[in-house]
Amino acid sequence: MALINIDDDIHKSGIVTGLQNLLSSSQYSDMIIRSGSEEFKVHRAIICPRSKFFAAACNGLFQEGNTGIVTLQDDDTPTVRRMLNYLYSLDYDDNGEAASVANYTHDKGASENLLATTVTEEQHLSAHDAPEYPELLNNIAVYAIADKYGIPELEVLAARKFEIALNDTDFRLDLASLPAIVDAVFDTTPETKCGLRNSVIEYCKSWKEYIIENEDSAVIVRDHGEIGLAMIHQVIHERDQAERSRWDQAEGASVREGTLMSHIDRISRFARCMKVSNSREVQQSYIDAQHRRLKDLRDAIQEAKDCFNTEQSDSWSQL
Repeated sequence: MALINIDDDIHKSGIVTGLQNLLSSSQYSDMIIRSGSEEFKVHRAIICPRSKFFAAACNGLFQEGNTGIVTLQDDDTPTVRRMLNYLYSLDYDDNGEAASVANYTHDKGASENLLATTVTEEQHLSAHDAPEYPELLNNIAVYAIADKYGIPELEVLAARKFEIALNDTDFRLDLASLPAIVDAVFDTTPETKCGLRNSVIEYCKSWKEYIIENEDSAVIVRDHGEIGLAMIHQVIHERDQAERSRWDQAEGASVREGTLMSHIDRISRFARCMKVSNSREVQQSYIDAQHRRLKDLRDAIQEAKDCFNTEQSDSWSQL
């Protein structure tokens, strides 16, 4: 019998609920993950297929594979918990306990030292640097731990959550906090990982005037040339768009002026014809109508020229 495609969320949610219960109850656990003072009793069959790191740790070549205990010394516990919640439920809560991103500078990835990393004293970026925006830093930490332990699907989810949280945040009234967020993104991701970096760059491009004019946030351009270059490209693009718009308006005004001259010519020719007409009332009525049309066209052209001059002045003053 062929497989039946059951498009019913109740079956999928049942599986997820069952997996979540396994994590919370520790039933059938065959592996322990230690982080700080906490122990998470997990299941190899769930963890290892989703993570290159845990698969390697349990393949028998390392002590962890024999003992069934993996100690994550250099990861903060809230981020480890979010990682495990994702592995069991395909989601995680980016609210709640704040993460520290100090352990996730991009040169500390698991690929360099599979089961152990160290953190220097100088690396001290945490949620305390931007206390009003824990969601952003929590997602940055999750993105970093997903990269560290080889969970690409979690990277995608963390990047999406970060983008949503960033776009929902208006830093114009608190530009002093923005550099900490930008630094956290660039410090925890290598150049090859663009998920978070692209979101930050696009955000800074959107608010470039505010960032550059504020002393607290202008350091972003100084410290991150990639963002400064993106801002320059954006200014050039907007200038080119304004230039094209001015030319389009000028061309439209020229067409309307040509139409006006055509009507003037028609009025002149009609006036000459009316010299031989015996009906002065008809002659005067038509001339009056044409003069009204002529006045309307002149007013329209003047309005277009005024608009063109105003936009041209505003555009160049912005540049």
